[in-house]
Amino acid sequence: MKFDDILVILGEFGPYQRRMYALVCLMVIPLSWTTLIQVFAMGNSDHWCQVPGWNDTVCEEEYGAPCNLITKKTFNIPFVEANGSKLEFQKCARYNISDFSGLSVVINDSATSGYDSLIRDLGADGTPDVIPCDAGWEYDRSQYTRTFVQEMDLVCADAKYIQFPQSFYYGGYLVGSAVFGILGDRFGRHRMLIFTIVLRIISGYALVLIHNYWLFAVVRFFQGVFLVGSYILTFVLGTEFVGISKRNVSGIFINIPFAVGYMLLAGIAYWIRDWRMLQVALVTPLFILLIFLIILPESPRWLISQGETEKAKKIIKHAAKVNKVQLPEDFLDEHDDVNKNLQDDTHKDDTQKDDTQEKERRPNVTDIFRYRNMRRRILILMYIWSVCAVVYHGFNLSTSSLGINVYLSFFVSAAIEIPAYTLDIFIVQHPWLGRRRSMVLTLLLGGVACLLTIFIAPGPFRAGVAFIGKFGISAAFGLIYLYTIELFPTSLRTAGLGICSMTGRIANILAPLILLTTEYWIHTPLVIFGSCTILAGILCLFLPETRGKKLPETIEDGENFGKLLAKTVLPDERI
Repeated sequence: MKFDDILVILGEFGPYQRRMYALVCLMVIPLSWTTLIQVFAMGNSDHWCQVPGWNDTVCEEEYGAPCNLITKKTFNIPFVEANGSKLEFQKCARYNISDFSGLSVVINDSATSGYDSLIRDLGADGTPDVIPCDAGWEYDRSQYTRTFVQEMDLVCADAKYIQFPQSFYYGGYLVGSAVFGILGDRFGRHRMLIFTIVLRIISGYALVLIHNYWLFAVVRFFQGVFLVGSYILTFVLGTEFVGISKRNVSGIFINIPFAVGYMLLAGIAYWIRDWRMLQVALVTPLFILLIFLIILPESPRWLISQGETEKAKKIIKHAAKVNKVQLPEDFLDEHDDVNKNLQDDTHKDDTQKDDTQEKERRPNVTDIFRYRNMRRRILILMYIWSVCAVVYHGFNLSTSSLGINVYLSFFVSAAIEIPAYTLDIFIVQHPWLGRRRSMVLTLLLGGVACLLTIFIAPGPFRAGVAFIGKFGISAAFGLIYLYTIELFPTSLRTAGLGICSMTGRIANILAPLILLTTEYWIHTPLVIFGSCTILAGILCLFLPETRGKKLPETIEDGENFGKLLAKTVLPDERI
């Protein structure tokens, strides 16, 4: 009896599976923390030049002037015009002043005419030369008491280095996806999940101790490797014990605890403003996950594939007891030992193979690109995956630029994902929307909202429109997994999903780098995100609908699938 047949008897999502799935969901919650601590560890704060020789106490004693921060900045930092006629202090330059004896004269002369008069006085004849910051920077620590940016002085000319560690991190995603997918199949999901969590704990604490930029980036790379390994293994454990009819819902719903963790991070970061202490607070709860893994069993499906049928039987019988169902006596016997069957096939004498069998070629990844229809499909999907990955992570990393409180915008950006993923569960089954139109509408919504944000001044209204865009791209990202696996034949389904997922991982690396283009024009990232997302929505129209359709089994089915459906959908096809 096949494992999916056993699940039909056992209950495709019975009480036992729900308990295990709940544990898996709890393990997903901390996954967002490692990814998004970048927002707070690399948070921007106001900064200005450190002034050599300035001493507040000596200043007041010698010059009799109120040496507060405003006085210090006004006397030493040039003004620059910003946002029209508004003046603000420059962040990367200062006056070349070594003698502060004239400070009391400037202050006293301006005392009666106020702050505006003081600005004019400093702009009068005799204003000293302006030079770049040559003695470091001071930072406004009202929002962040300590960030890695402040520690490394990643401002002004070095501001471009802020996003590179996150690109390293997404590079780790690329490696981890390949490595832990293989290791999970070879050594088991449960065992490798324990391994990745232990490595996440070690690398997490190591990051706290680092005071070197490039070492920080390297550790972030390995954090990406271990985290995506945990995600893949957790996702597989959460869905392999779920029946076919419930797998789509469970695969989409598992994104919701990720969003819950995202929301929790906003609150944790609000109370812990020091990035190193925040990192400690986010790593320590991972020890609890190791306790969960004592309760969570290995995947019976994997055990059967490895020939460990007795262990699989024990887990399945326990599940049957919890679900209160009776299994057949022979529900799993030695004939279901997949590994044994494979060995028997392998040891057949080559002389017993007929000529036609020798000439048969097993389907491989190159077949996707060999056939015209599947080639067009994979290229469109690769582009859509890239856009979803770049825009989603770009949104997450830029919530501090919306013109509202960074913690509030971060929280709302996370909360908006929950209705997006919930909507996915329903719209994919809608008779008219299905998979294709759902993808088109969510991508167009995300792209249009991105472009509209360009024309809105920073503030609550702009943030609201941006959150609509985040809703759209999150919904599209939740749908793309399901849609992709339904567009390829059985023999190439895993390969197709792997190619698309790998493309998305590579594109992730670009998201932080695109944010650096604000140096040339502040709206460049929004133009890139918006236009690319709209194009992705349009390209979805060239893909076939899969809802209610028999999925392709052979390469021939895959090549013929959707040739007619890619055209305008007829009324009788909306099923």
